[in-house]
Amino acid sequence: MALPSVIQAALLIGLPLILKIVAKWNKFLNWLGPTALCYLIGILWGNLPVAFEAKVSLGLAQAAVPLALPMLLFSMDLRCWRRLAITSLISFGLAVAAVLMGIVAVTKFCPLESADPWRIAGMLIGVYIGGTANMSAIGMALRVPTETFVLVSAADVLSGGIYFLVLMTVAQRLLLLILPAFVSDHLSLKADLGRTDSNLRFAANWLCAPALAVVLVVVSAGLSWIFWGALHEAFVVLSITTLGLLCSLAPNVRAWPASYEMGEYLLLIFSLAIGSLANFRGMLNQGSEILIFTTAALVVCVGLQVILAAIFRIDADTTIMTSTATIFGPAFVGPVAASIKNRELIVTGLVTSLAGFAVANYVGIAVAYFLRP
Repeated sequence: MALPSVIQAALLIGLPLILKIVAKWNKFLNWLGPTALCYLIGILWGNLPVAFEAKVSLGLAQAAVPLALPMLLFSMDLRCWRRLAITSLISFGLAVAAVLMGIVAVTKFCPLESADPWRIAGMLIGVYIGGTANMSAIGMALRVPTETFVLVSAADVLSGGIYFLVLMTVAQRLLLLILPAFVSDHLSLKADLGRTDSNLRFAANWLCAPALAVVLVVVSAGLSWIFWGALHEAFVVLSITTLGLLCSLAPNVRAWPASYEMGEYLLLIFSLAIGSLANFRGMLNQGSEILIFTTAALVVCVGLQVILAAIFRIDADTTIMTSTATIFGPAFVGPVAASIKNRELIVTGLVTSLAGFAVANYVGIAVAYFLRP
């Protein structure tokens, strides 16, 4: 049975709002959180025998994140992030170190028979420090066969999807057993809400945040075309982040009502759409050996990061955000920040994810040749 594209798009846009309302009335669903709930429903949807357009889900997911990022940042006070900068950079360094040690250890002790492990190791370093673009670039540089690249990508989606679900649900509670709690600075969330606006002005302010977000996305895309001749993902994200933070310096922008909540809603659409693209049955049928290798690498890398965080006394929330930034990239920073209820670390996630984009190619290719027999 095929689902019309219009109905699919309407469900992807409307269902998150319904799930968010339902979650408030159910204790378990409220504990799970609307973001994780959307992701789970999306996975269930993606594995049902119902044909739908993957390009519709992918298109909405790709549109939701650029619009959500500036609205999430409008309520921030960038000056207060300076307090978190040193800890964030240390945590990022530990995450990179954990990926390097983890990938090298798994490659040495869990060798693959059907593919070149050193090439796969280079690609995994690229995606676990930077993102999918880095994995693709490293795969091309190392001349990875197309069939191997497809299998590694599928295995990464499956193992990464499970880890993302852990981050969205129990990761914070588990890490707080061994890592210190994050010390909040509520100044970064303050907004000038003392004014009493007329109903007309209040309604107009509700429209300001999404309107400005659209402008920033258009400007960033235009700058990308000017400088790169194409839509360069890392540049567009960096530009949107920079412009959003600059706008947040204005007190009137920080005072706009519900800009953060509107950004969160867009991230719910993203989570539902991304979940619907995860066809686990197809992935499991393609290459179990590479799936085991990739899953082992992810578990070891994350485990080593937690151990290093405990040694250096990095708090649980910062550890979660830098892990999200390196392993998943900037698109997932907002959903995880919403899940752990810590918007102060969104800037940390975005900055470290972009730093990961910058260094991943160099590190991945260097380590791959180091591991080459």
